[in-house]
Amino acid sequence: MRYKGIVIYPEELSDYWLDRVADSGMNFLGIHPMGGNLQGKPIAEAIEWVQRPETQRLLERAESLGIAVEYEMHALSWLMERELFAEHPDWFRMDENGERTNDYNCCASSEEGLAHLTERAAKLASIFKTPTGRYHFWTDDVPKPKCHCPKCREISAADETMKIYNAINRGIQSVDPNGCQSYLAYDNVIDGPDTVKPDKGIYLEFAPMLRNTQRTICDPESEMNKRAVAPIRRLIELFGTKDAQVLEYWLDNSWFSDWKMPIRRFAFSPDIVAIDSAYYEKCGFETITTFGIYLGEDYYKSFGEHFDVHSYSKAVGKLSD
Repeated sequence: MRYKGIVIYPEELSDYWLDRVADSGMNFLGIHPMGGNLQGKPIAEAIEWVQRPETQRLLERAESLGIAVEYEMHALSWLMERELFAEHPDWFRMDENGERTNDYNCCASSEEGLAHLTERAAKLASIFKTPTGRYHFWTDDVPKPKCHCPKCREISAADETMKIYNAINRGIQSVDPNGCQSYLAYDNVIDGPDTVKPDKGIYLEFAPMLRNTQRTICDPESEMNKRAVAPIRRLIELFGTKDAQVLEYWLDNSWFSDWKMPIRRFAFSPDIVAIDSAYYEKCGFETITTFGIYLGEDYYKSFGEHFDVHSYSKAVGKLSD
């Protein structure tokens, strides 16, 4: 295993989390601006956050501790600014009624629109440059954001998404030649593309959101989990195992807390994490992570106890030498 760690909100990054990650033997922190259909606001706020002197100090300390920090964000509404709709409606998706709309995502068949995505991705990669060269600039976090224009109608939602990620990847590599962009396999695009091939530099990020975290991911008696892992073999064949990452929900206390305060006390099963992690590693995944939002310093202040990240780290397994 190359990396193992936790994904948190930007405002949660602190010396507290850096100490906990380092002490537990993990080497990865993902920074995830809040998802949902909030347009580009979380990304704009994250840009302001990452430029603060205190944030830069924390990032430098993370590097000194051997912790890789990456940025995992639903960035499409920032990459394709909604205000461009008046001038370029053809850059935006067509809904089921045949109307162009700037609600989310874009039209994956607009070459001009894709070129704009490439330019904006270059700018975003310059702001959120990572020490690993791995980037996670995802499509909007909304259900069924497909374009229904005559051209997009002929391809799957996953093929549309693949075209978008290829365009983003080109922008990343224009400023970071060794950079690579993740294909986020989750929700309605978890099966991966059918006809559009990933460009060089695209890697797999598997996020089985529609799973039962109370059962192991490979439990043959869990129909939900059987459906969740069904695409893995095909995804690995398509994207390969280089940089392949799991983004799990084992420790997602934001989900458990309905994405709002007050934080709820959280419990997880190390046994499930251990079995799941062994399964993922056998599949060839090099990095295993989970959302771990609402488990940091605020959790300690709320309950007077540290969340047991050591048990999580031990359950995930050992890093390769």
